Amino acid sequence: MPVPATALCSRQYTPQKELQYIEAARLHKFRVIGYYFHTDVASAIARNPTRSGKDLVLAPGISGTYKKLDPPDYEEGFDILYRVELTEQGFGVTPIPKKQL
Repeated sequence: MPVPATALCSRQYTPQKELQYIEAARLHKFRVIGYYFHTDVASAIARNPTRSGKDLVLAPGISGTYKKLDPPDYEEGFDILYRVELTEQGFGVTPIPKKQL
């Protein structure tokens, strides 16, 4: 029987709030899988003009958010972590070994 899935954009939560979701997932026998969308500030700013309306973010907002970014870690309770990067073909997804990000 397939296990239902739930997605959570955890990097927008404090570690305490994130832990609440991870503990709840564990309680209900879910595996906790994280995807870290890796980029750099220059690339994010370069892509930004392709956005419009509310999706357009000023460069200082991108830089400020990047400084606050805290990549996920196995110690937070993830069973597996993946690193997602933009490539010329689309997205590249690779597993992140434990103790390395």
